[in-house]
Amino acid sequence: MKKLFYLSVLSAMLSVSNAQSIYFGVGGAGNTTWLINKNISSKENGEQGYSPRFGYNYGGHFGITVNKTFGIETGFLVAKYAQGYAGTVAGKNWDGTNHLETVDIPILLKLFTEAGSFFEFGIVYSNVKNAKYVADKSFDLQYADTVTKGFYSPTNIAATIGIGNMMKIYKYLHITPSIRLAYGITDLKGADGKGHSLNAPPYTSSKPTHTMSGGFLLALTYKIPFKD
Repeated sequence: MKKLFYLSVLSAMLSVSNAQSIYFGVGGAGNTTWLINKNISSKENGEQGYSPRFGYNYGGHFGITVNKTFGIETGFLVAKYAQGYAGTVAGKNWDGTNHLETVDIPILLKLFTEAGSFFEFGIVYSNVKNAKYVADKSFDLQYADTVTKGFYSPTNIAATIGIGNMMKIYKYLHITPSIRLAYGITDLKGADGKGHSLNAPPYTSSKPTHTMSGGFLLALTYKIPFKD
């Protein structure tokens, strides 16, 4: 997977020499984020279940258009994911959240229309920087807050698709709203809803953890044309 990632970056950079235009900018996104593992999904009797949480990312992006309809984009994003959990044990309710901080590098192929709208697809390569489990102290039953980075795989790769529009607001300056969805295709491993490793007892059968996210992005983009 890493070789594929590096080859994608190299291919994108080599395409600059044939670029019709280049663009770059900054932006951010608000996302609904999920960490899905069948060892949690299959839990019964209300002992452990998912509850929604939200995350975000922000950073810069750089892209090229090879012609009027095709482009390649990459970037550097600081991202935060969160997954909530809730349940009942011996009549006592509890609630907790896994927090995950990553550095994300997307590699996207983009298909443009003449009006500036686009469809994008590709991968997002993530490097895990920090992870922790935090219990909600307002509930009857509380599990211990735990630093969980060691429970996670150091990297993750997600497949992603999106739609958006690069709208000119002044000369070369554009505003770019978009919607992007992503699903992890590698095993992130990680912690359960109580802050315990998903790859250690009491879990006798290891199941993969897949990231899921979807949200709205807003970016400010500066586009420099080389060819008409």
